[in-house]
Amino acid sequence: MSILLTYLDPQPPKGALPPRLASPFAGGQPHPLALRAAAEVQQALRQGTHFAADAFKGMHRGKMFGVLVVADAGGRVGYLKAFSGTMLDLWEVDGFVGPTFDLAARTSMWPVGRAALDKLGAEISVLDDKLQSSPQAQRSELATVRHALKKRQIALSNELLGQFFDGYRFTNAHCEVRSLYELFAPHTPPGGAGDCAAPKLFRHAQQNGLRPIALAEFWWGTSSAADEGRHEGSYYPACQKKCGPILSHMLQGWAVDAAPEKGGETISVFEPQTVFEDAWLAIVNKPVGLLSVSGRSGLERDSVQARLRERYPQCNIQIVIHQLSEGASGLVLATKESSAHASLQKQFFLGQLHNRHIACLEGIVNGNEGIVSLPLRPDPQNRPRHVFDPIHGSLAVTEWKVLSRHTDYTRVALVARTSRTHQLRVHAADPNGLAAPIVGDRIYGHAAGQLVLHSQDLSFVHPASGKRMEFRLPAPF
Repeated sequence: MSILLTYLDPQPPKGALPPRLASPFAGGQPHPLALRAAAEVQQALRQGTHFAADAFKGMHRGKMFGVLVVADAGGRVGYLKAFSGTMLDLWEVDGFVGPTFDLAARTSMWPVGRAALDKLGAEISVLDDKLQSSPQAQRSELATVRHALKKRQIALSNELLGQFFDGYRFTNAHCEVRSLYELFAPHTPPGGAGDCAAPKLFRHAQQNGLRPIALAEFWWGTSSAADEGRHEGSYYPACQKKCGPILSHMLQGWAVDAAPEKGGETISVFEPQTVFEDAWLAIVNKPVGLLSVSGRSGLERDSVQARLRERYPQCNIQIVIHQLSEGASGLVLATKESSAHASLQKQFFLGQLHNRHIACLEGIVNGNEGIVSLPLRPDPQNRPRHVFDPIHGSLAVTEWKVLSRHTDYTRVALVARTSRTHQLRVHAADPNGLAAPIVGDRIYGHAAGQLVLHSQDLSFVHPASGKRMEFRLPAPF
């Protein structure tokens, strides 16, 4: 620890520490303490303290470096430093945080697997030569053998790739562990994922009980077009492609600003606003643009659940029903302890918990009220879409009622009796349902814009008092 953690001297005065860690994905100038730490590292790089002067030129070019200002258990402030990937083909360099995987395990695993792959590749190459020179009568048999070897090569390659990615495991403050495969699912992790400076720094801080305060990542050395024209000494936010899923998962449970919305403004740290709370539960008003629960892959960490876990760190925050989409707004029910969650979930399945949504649907809906019962399943070829599948789908039931009809839209009330992903949206849009997509539904509808869906009414029996609770948050449309 003493080698990797450099304490600031003099220590920053009281009141100089930010109340929350800035989002690693936010642009702009880093916090002054991070700039101070980065300046010390840059000065050492200029002086050749860690690497030779030509280490960032020619074939090696430049590299991203990062510093993470942290506080130890006693409150003393210092910083960690790391580089992206390898430096001069080395994963570990004195004074810098090492890789996020077990280097010894990879070193012992990879050469053996690589040798086996090379052996299969050589055998396939020999067969390729024979196929070119052998008589036609022998080619069918040779092709069969080659096909079998190729299948073994692909299987072994996939196995090694799985072991390779499995070596990267990331934990957050809730002690939830995710592998690279889980964080990037259903896609294969991109090359270099997990090797950037920021994941290295946060992982080391977590493992050693250090509280993160401020992060800065900067480029050092020459750059090329492939490096997106980075300039030495300039600061850059963490990359979404490689670090988005990883950091979004790792930072859960820490006091950190929300990541900037793509194409929009950051959602205020004061959201979601509380409608009601006591020792057992909390009811909040979810704003448009905020998920109810974090994405399973980690691509989108910010959510109602994540923010409530930060707001109530001593509570076991769980969302009772969470079919409310990111683009929707309104009442969301969360519990603070397990028995309350079990009680309310049971009420939902028994039809005793009522959650009424208001939506505007495209066009004119036939009929005045009814029930849509269309089994749903994910569409693996077109995520995150879900589709009606009467054979393989899971039961999904929605009650609906027309509230008013207008020239080009119908205002309806929707009550989900089951909790399936995108249930209300699919049941509205599917030809076997209401055949009228929710206005603004980019996935199932025709017109882009704001999703016109709001959780307006919520009623249930309080899990402790037994009293019937009713809440209404009128739709803003």
